[in-house]
Order: sequence, then C-alpha cells, then structure tokens
Amino acid sequence: MDVLHDKVKALFEATGFNLRQEIDDGPNFVRHTVVLGPDKFSMGFGTGKYGITLSGNTRCFADPEGKFR
Repeated sequence: MDVLHDKVKALFEATGFNLRQEIDDGPNFVRHTVVLGPDKFSMGFGTGKYGITLSGNTRCFADPEGKFR
C-alpha cells in the first residue's frame, strides 16, 4: 500500500497540487493521502489493514438550471 501512496503523491505533486499525508503507526496500518487542487478539486485516498477508500470532488458550482440533482 505504501507504493500506491507514493505513486499518488508523485503524480499530483508533479502537477502542482497540494498534498498532505498521514500515517498511523498502529496495528491497522492506516495511511491517508489528501490532495487539494484548483477549482475546489479534492481527493482522499486511504488504506489500512481492512480496506481501501477513495473519495473526493471534482468541482463545486451552482447548477445553471437551478435544479437539485
């Protein structure tokens, strides 16, 4: 899993995005990488003993038709 986090870090740092990584040295081997970029882009990538998570937003802007979707 460390290799995945390192690749995500290298990719997004090369494009100028802000990045934060956290590592929990506990028994579950939890590691988080958070990426923040332009146009309110955000991505969270987490790994641990029991799974992998991926979340985020690509943009946040008002719906031009004023409809909730």
